[in-house]
Formats: sequence, structure tokens, C-alpha cells
Amino acid sequence: MAVEVVLGEVTCPSGHLVIMDGGYLELWSGDRVPDDEERPATDFAIVGPDAEAAADSFDRQTGTRLYDIPAHAVAEFTATFDEHCREHGHGASLRAFRQQFPHRERVRHAVAAREPGFIVMGVPVLPIEVPAGRPLRVTRDAEKRTRRTEIRVRLPPALASLAGDGSGQGLRTRGRRDPGRRSGHPDGDDVSR
Repeated sequence: MAVEVVLGEVTCPSGHLVIMDGGYLELWSGDRVPDDEERPATDFAIVGPDAEAAADSFDRQTGTRLYDIPAHAVAEFTATFDEHCREHGHGASLRAFRQQFPHRERVRHAVAAREPGFIVMGVPVLPIEVPAGRPLRVTRDAEKRTRRTEIRVRLPPALASLAGDGSGQGLRTRGRRDPGRRSGHPDGDDVSR
């Protein structure tokens, strides 16, 4: 039996727990529009009557928003998307936003749209809706030499049922890899981690 060591607690006043590789936190813009002069990028919406089907089959990022498309690759990326839609018979196109979305807005959008995550310059980010203001325990298995840290969240019955056994411990989010980026979404992770 595993021995848990409590490392502390986290509280999310917004009700949004954001999980991201800490080595990339310098990329996080919070409520500011990302402003990276070295790597300018554009955010897009997939629009049209087949937007969701096109987004699913294009399989670059989750949902109908595509974030952080490098400025130097916009023309090629748009052409690739247009060709994909023609090949699959999707009535959809890309619409560039006037400016990139602040990362905090990406969190709010992903949670509201029930999308499993998004990217920040190719780095996967997992937003999870949690009880606002309630402390969440952060634990670690004392017996294993692992770098895994867990944040335990009791899921509401509607989400817990997705785990198959009702516990919520097997709930996974599947990400998508965009081969044009430095990295893509991970192959999911247990929401308690």
C-alpha cells in the first residue's frame, strides 16, 4: 500500500486549476496578450458549418481554436487546412483573430467549451475546473522514487462516470500532436495528477 506524503495544498479562487510544465512558465502571459517578438504568432478560429468536424479530422489542436501558429508558417498552415477541408468535404475555413488570446482567456474558453487542453507556443496546458476556493491536497508517494506529484480532486458524478469504474481515477484527456510545433499535447494524464 502506498504511503502518501502531503506536500501542501493549492487553492484556485477562479475554480480553474492549470497544469503546465513548470520549465515553460516564462511563456505564460496571464491576462496579457502574448507578446513574443522573437516568435510572432497568430491565433485562428475554425469557422463554417463543418467547423467541429474539420477541427477533429485536422487533428492539430483540440477544439475550434488554433493557437500560436508561427507567423512564418501561416500561409503554409492555412493552405494545408484548406486542402484538408477540400479532401474531406468539410465546409470550414480559418479566420485569423486580430490578436492572440491571453493565456488566462484560453483557460476560460477551454473549460467553458469542455476542451481537454490547449497549447502555449507548443507546450501542452491542461485546464481543469475545480471547486473555487476549496483547498486541494498535493501529495507524493513516499515509497516510490518518482517525480510525479498528485493533486486529488473529487469529481462530480457526471465526470466520475467517464472513468468506467465510477472513481474518476481513470479519466483521461487525449491531446493531439501538431507536427509543426516544438511539441504537442500529451497522451493524456489522470486528472488527479
